[in-house]
Amino acid sequence: MEKRARLYIFDGGVFEMAAYEDDSDDDGGTHVWLELYDRGGDRRQADAEGF
Repeated sequence: MEKRARLYIFDGGVFEMAAYEDDSDDDGGTHVWLELYDRGGDRRQADAEGF
């Protein structure tokens, strides 16, 4: 199941975070990625995969 949260930050950009369960491997972990967009919709930060 995927869950997303979106936060509008002070300069008009958008910070988006999503987490999902990954059943494709045996670690049973939850993966998280983060994206940061500017006001024009351009992504400003590469995805970061988590735990």
